[in-house]
Amino acid sequence: MSKRKHDNDDPFLSTMTFADMTNCDCEECGNMCRLQFRLGNVPIECGQPENTELEFQQRSLVKREGGISIWKMIMPLGACPITEFGNSHRFIYVWNLPKDSIIKSVGKGVIGSADERDTRQIVNWNEDSAFFKQSNGGKPIGWTYEKIETDQGSSESNVIFYAIKATEVAIASSSADGAVDTSDWASSILQLFQKYLKKETADEMDSNDIALLKNLIIESDRE
Repeated sequence: MSKRKHDNDDPFLSTMTFADMTNCDCEECGNMCRLQFRLGNVPIECGQPENTELEFQQRSLVKREGGISIWKMIMPLGACPITEFGNSHRFIYVWNLPKDSIIKSVGKGVIGSADERDTRQIVNWNEDSAFFKQSNGGKPIGWTYEKIETDQGSSESNVIFYAIKATEVAIASSSADGAVDTSDWASSILQLFQKYLKKETADEMDSNDIALLKNLIIESDRE
């Protein structure tokens, strides 16, 4: 298996979910792995005070078959953004969302820079909801978890979501003549991607499709 070496001194790469790896094997780089990734401690790049003790976001592979995969993402409060390249199409399923959460998408520029923080946008996430996000050709995508202060304080629990991904090659291959046989769970996911790629407005998902994703996640986590 080929491996791709990354320079963790690069301001952008240091914010990626594979930042602690000397050799990156994630599918965003076109390789295969079954490893857990943790964000390196980069408080200055993340815009936190230099003496701040940061929580680390976590990203772990739940299941994979060819170009189809399910990933579990954990965002602690105040951690650096959980960031990836958008090479794959993906469904995002929001598993746990504290009621006082503010979720923002990453902005423009180097992650953690003043320009990037100033251009972050609040996104409308709800627990037990899901949305479709089409591949953007490899541009960075990501989110960060903040909180709303209340008189009762605020929850310190993590935001948890799942990313169900499929490469363009996997989707194209599944609909081509002589397509390779896939397992039931992978076939169900590929059918969902084919459905939402044909929709003009595909961000929001049907309730039945959201329920299907949830069941696939539960079954995959049991294995």
